[in-house]
Amino acid sequence: MFLRDEDIKALIATNAIENVSDMTSDEDGSKSPIQPSSFDVSIGKIYVPGKSPEELGGVENPLTKNHTLAPGETAIVETAEILHLPEDVGSFGFPPTSVSNVAVLITNLGHIDPGYDGTIRFTLVNMGKNAYSLKARDVIHTMLFFKLNEAPKKCFRDRNPSISTTNGLQGVNAELLSSLNTDFLNVGERASNAAKIAVNKQIPRWSMLTTIAVALIAAGFNYSSFNSKLDAFDKKIEQKLSSIELEEKVKELTEKVDKLTQEKNKLKDKVKK
Repeated sequence: MFLRDEDIKALIATNAIENVSDMTSDEDGSKSPIQPSSFDVSIGKIYVPGKSPEELGGVENPLTKNHTLAPGETAIVETAEILHLPEDVGSFGFPPTSVSNVAVLITNLGHIDPGYDGTIRFTLVNMGKNAYSLKARDVIHTMLFFKLNEAPKKCFRDRNPSISTTNGLQGVNAELLSSLNTDFLNVGERASNAAKIAVNKQIPRWSMLTTIAVALIAAGFNYSSFNSKLDAFDKKIEQKLSSIELEEKVKELTEKVDKLTQEKNKLKDKVKK
């Protein structure tokens, strides 16, 4: 059985859901986190891959206000809300349309077992061509709660006592953060390297562009910053092509001079005879 709005309010009242944003101004309206059969959780802490533990955005010093997720970049978001689910209440959820409509992928959505204690964390990848702004208390996940007909033999906290009692609430750790790349699939770097190799080997421009295009297609999205990089590559290529053209013209003139010299020498020999 799915829980309705009044059931969700009861979970909040009994601290099964903690740290919920203030709802007094719009408790039953469109902006309330409580909807007819769902509950919206929000951004609490933001972790950025590639940051050292003590650096802002690192595992020991997460961002708590906002962060801009550039095209291709990844981040881990931890919810502001904390769950202490009863042993007969579980949940699963979906990204809200405000996130999915702009091609921001949330990779690890799933279900939450009854008896779960802790925040929820999500890995985000900006698959779109525009930057995406992450702001504290913005909606990041829509949860549906369900109630079992009877409690399981052992709920989450019973099966995972070390998580609930020893290590505290589940959260982001250094191992998780270090497993992610700042740039999804390193497409920007791969495209740049491909272009540099093409210039150094004097590969024709069409071949270099094909290599870059393949790298972008493999990633499944375009970068807004790619145009500026391509302009820089264009200049290098033009310089290289100009140098090659000049060398070819010099070589052509040299061959003509040699040919004329040979003909001149032949004429001299004929005159002597």
